[in-house]
Amino acid sequence: MVLADGTVYSNVHGLNWLNATELVNYGSDTPSAVNYSTATGAVVLLNNHHSLVTVTATMTCSPLVSAADSTAPNLKVPFRGVDLGVNNALQFSAVASIVSVPVLVNAGDLGAKLTSFQIVVSLGLEG
Repeated sequence: MVLADGTVYSNVHGLNWLNATELVNYGSDTPSAVNYSTATGAVVLLNNHHSLVTVTATMTCSPLVSAADSTAPNLKVPFRGVDLGVNNALQFSAVASIVSVPVLVNAGDLGAKLTSFQIVVSLGLEG
């Protein structure tokens, strides 16, 4: 946060004499997937979502200054879990009517061995 006199607070939530939540409102256009910690202002990933989610921070005092960013919310596949889609972008992408579906498997890193798994994909075609 930068004040009118040029004072800069790089971590407004770390100040013990100021309740930053009184100065900044946080929001998400899909709060079931991505929301904010009101105590720290940190973005909290809650669930996967099929499209980009926009998160915003807006000052509560005049002039109203706001910032927004979009992110692709993807939870990391849990231990011994299988997940369809990528973890660092939108889960699926279509190019020339072809949808690529990456398969992520987490066998762990404590000497566990993945011997096999099965994925069954059923497609319903509209005609």
